[in-house]
Amino acid sequence: MQPSTIAIIIMVLTLIAYVTNIIPAVLTTIISILAMHFTGILTAAQTMSGWGGTAAIMILGMNIVGGAFFTTGLSASIGRFLYKSAGGSEKGFLLTAMLLATVLALFINPMAIISIFMPIIDSVESQSGGKVSRKMLYLPVGIAAIYGGSLTAVSTSCAVTGNGLLEAASGQTFSLLHPAMLVGPGVIAEFVIMATFGYPLLKKCFNFESPALPAAATAGNGTSEQKLDKTKVAILAAVLIAAICCFAFTKLNMGIIALSAATILMVTGCISVKEAFSRVSWTTIALVAGGIAIGTGIQSSGAAEVLANGVIGAAGQSPYLLCVVVLVFSTILSNLMANTSTVVVTAPIAIGIAQAIGADILPFVLAAVVGANFSVSTILANASVAITAPAGYRFKDFFLWGGIVNLVATILGIIALKIFFF
Repeated sequence: MQPSTIAIIIMVLTLIAYVTNIIPAVLTTIISILAMHFTGILTAAQTMSGWGGTAAIMILGMNIVGGAFFTTGLSASIGRFLYKSAGGSEKGFLLTAMLLATVLALFINPMAIISIFMPIIDSVESQSGGKVSRKMLYLPVGIAAIYGGSLTAVSTSCAVTGNGLLEAASGQTFSLLHPAMLVGPGVIAEFVIMATFGYPLLKKCFNFESPALPAAATAGNGTSEQKLDKTKVAILAAVLIAAICCFAFTKLNMGIIALSAATILMVTGCISVKEAFSRVSWTTIALVAGGIAIGTGIQSSGAAEVLANGVIGAAGQSPYLLCVVVLVFSTILSNLMANTSTVVVTAPIAIGIAQAIGADILPFVLAAVVGANFSVSTILANASVAITAPAGYRFKDFFLWGGIVNLVATILGIIALKIFFF
């Protein structure tokens, strides 16, 4: 049997496992790379290449930087600020929370941001006398964090995975704000929609009764009385600004930048070593590292070329049209399975398509990454969407707000592809 055929079989079985969630996604990923190794598709070096690569180190470093928001008292301070702002209208509080979540998620994983905001929102609901309801906030704020994180090449595992695959295939990497070219219009549209017809629509359609609040939310103000350590916050701010500047204006390896930032924060006591490594999402690192190996196997076996030729045969030779197909396919598929898993499948195919027609690989991989990050229409699409479920959302509720944002952002992303890359 041809290596490309074996790789396609493994890919299909992996896809089925991802979609059905028969076993955890991280275990599916590990089994897949081992299957590719033992069938001769991946060498030992290729199998292990992602574990010590830029992508894995970047996640480790940025997780530690995000953890310093907690240990310095900055997240508690943000919570108190938002709590005080809850005396106004629910809509005003919602837009403020969405904006802050978007900004914070630029360099911190969206799941961490949502984890910060959920107890804050619970507290505000408890203390606002019914003026604020968490069912009106969890999902919109969660999606705002996801889209904020999607603006940069460093915050989401999708972007980091895609960047690793792009670098392995062509030696190129995304700049810090490459994703913003396609995601930016969708982020703006998200706020415009919420500020106009979105809020009344959700008010009307989110007509279910929220589950009871956790007991912790009704005790005190629920936003933590932790004091702000001004010295450590100043160090954190300086380190974060320096890292952002390095990401944006230098050619330093992104993993080295993130690891350097994390190291400085540990050395200066902004976060202890024990606390730092407890904040690292090792599951995410395993998914990303394994995903890069799977992508390498799909490419090296010739499977990506076979699949790419099939897409080209159906869609023609237009680079722009083919890139649009990648973006749309990625966002559809990612609504059925985890977005990082989607990139593992779609990015190698995108690379194969670009190579087959002699086009620049970068916009094709970017389309696969952004398409996956656009997907917020179902609870399956993104783990960061899924953790908003305790507010009592039904499937149709995810599809309502997530579907509106997803559709508009995808259309605007398709237009932006043409403007910036073709």
